[in-house]
Amino acid sequence: MPSVEAPLSLIPFIEPAVVIALTFNDPLQAVALTNDIILAAEYQYILPILGQEFFDIVKSETELYAILIQHYITPCLVYYTKALAISLNDKERNVNTGSDQLRADYVSAAMYIANIRRKALITHLTTANYGHAPTIKKRISGILF
Repeated sequence: MPSVEAPLSLIPFIEPAVVIALTFNDPLQAVALTNDIILAAEYQYILPILGQEFFDIVKSETELYAILIQHYITPCLVYYTKALAISLNDKERNVNTGSDQLRADYVSAAMYIANIRRKALITHLTTANYGHAPTIKKRISGILF
């Protein structure tokens, strides 16, 4: 029987083990982390930064874009994934990571770090020379520059 490979759009940039290793110090928080949660974070947070065309290129040519993925996308993505996973774990999967305030604190901390990493990714994209990368515009007081 011939093997069937998943489309690239269904293969996350990173594996759940990477997210767990880099962001979770409590295994109970990571109990239900799946590729679907990572993909949801990719599509919600990384795709809008890269744009669909460049996103697809980076996914299909991971070796060529290894530095971008390892040093800029992954650090950003792991924390967005953590925030999403903690929210989903408690609400949809009946996994108890603690009180509502504790969960909100975990999510807030993960989002804070993710947003810092997002800025680093955007800065890198604006200064590096990637032929297919979108033009990143800066928004100041509602005006795009």
